Amino acid sequence: MRGKLLKKIGSIALSVLMTAGAGAAMSTAVIPQASITAFAEEYTYEDYEYEVSNHGTVMILKYKGSESSVTIPAAIDGKSVTSICYSAFENCTSLSSVTIPDGVTSIDGAAFNNCTSLSSVTLPDSLTNIGGSAFYGCTSLSSVTIPDSVKSIGDGAFYECTSLNSVTIPDSLTNIGKDVFYNTPFYNNQTDDFVMAGRVVIGYKGEADKVTIPDSVTSIGGGAFYNCTSMTTVTFPDSVKSIGHYAFSGCTSLTSVTIPDGVASIEREAFYECTSLNSVTIPNSVKEIWDNAFYKCENLTTVTIPDSVTSIERGAFYGCTSLNSVTLPDSVTSIGSSAFENCTSLKEVIYNGTEDSFKQIEMYDEDRNQLTPLVKYKTNPGSSASESENETSAADESGSTSQENKNSTGANDGSKTDNSSTQGSSDNNGIIIIIVIIAVVGGIIVAAVLVKKNKNQQS
Repeated sequence: MRGKLLKKIGSIALSVLMTAGAGAAMSTAVIPQASITAFAEEYTYEDYEYEVSNHGTVMILKYKGSESSVTIPAAIDGKSVTSICYSAFENCTSLSSVTIPDGVTSIDGAAFNNCTSLSSVTLPDSLTNIGGSAFYGCTSLSSVTIPDSVKSIGDGAFYECTSLNSVTIPDSLTNIGKDVFYNTPFYNNQTDDFVMAGRVVIGYKGEADKVTIPDSVTSIGGGAFYNCTSMTTVTFPDSVKSIGHYAFSGCTSLTSVTIPDGVASIEREAFYECTSLNSVTIPNSVKEIWDNAFYKCENLTTVTIPDSVTSIERGAFYGCTSLNSVTLPDSVTSIGSSAFENCTSLKEVIYNGTEDSFKQIEMYDEDRNQLTPLVKYKTNPGSSASESENETSAADESGSTSQENKNSTGANDGSKTDNSSTQGSSDNNGIIIIIVIIAVVGGIIVAAVLVKKNKNQQS
């Protein structure tokens, strides 16, 4: 009877699961209306294809003309032009001169890529961003003036501009990506060890093992010291406020780094595969440690992350196989996926906060499962080392007393276990008795129905 009942319950449960599964399958086939994004409608004006942004401004999508000299309109249909989109003028090989109007704030990636006849470009004072490869391969471009308004220049923006020998860059510009002026006369003709663009180091031609950055420098550009394998130490002036992505990537002999105070973030891959790096000092000014910043720094043993840091991004310390201790502040609100993955020697994570606050940190389950068993909570950050020792001693004494109490009550615990087993057996017997009663009552009811039916038939 009990076996049949269990089978019945199992059958019901299976049908419920199948129904739920079917419902889930059906729900995945329906796209919620809220998740559907309508693309902006494209328009045409003379030789331009464009669309209107959510802010009511015009973004130039494509130029389809063949003129040699082009002045991009400042407005179309009464709406200001603010952006030259990705590859808008790409491969316009007849284009020799272009004037970009005031009001444009962004020239996106590859916007003028491979415009091989382009020799003159006028950039507006409103411009804030020049995207990666924006003027890549403009082999006739000989000079360019970057306006004071520009905040960033993306990777390879003027890469392979083989005639570019004059570049004017404002001192205010600090964010210059990797290989921005690579293989241009402007880059190649600089004879000093440090290749400069304004006050930004964009390359290094020296072979010194101990490198000291000049006092005038405000920023280390992307990939500036990429694969400088002879460099063992680097000293920064206090004037440096930015270290770009890939800045020291592949510097396999670099052993120690003290990042200067004032640097706000350690950009992605900044110290990627610096395999000899065993010491790094991060200042209180740093707020973010970006993707793969210390990826496979295999000799890094300890790292203390300051109270200013709020996020540690994906793979930041991936593969730091000698890393055995990490100190995390309670200011951290997110830890990206695999941030400490393959840190095979990691023994402890000292967290300057409570267990509850650690649980509030955003991270993937697999990362939480990796870190949580290693966490040591510093619930009283203000206490001194001696106070911590006293607390530990008190805890040890309390532990000894508790152990003695446990030993004295061990027999009672054993009897409780026996009683629990007996109680469990009684509970099972009770269930069987109830099932039998239900079955008997059911049989009586069925018998009564049959008797009544026979009487009716006889009558």
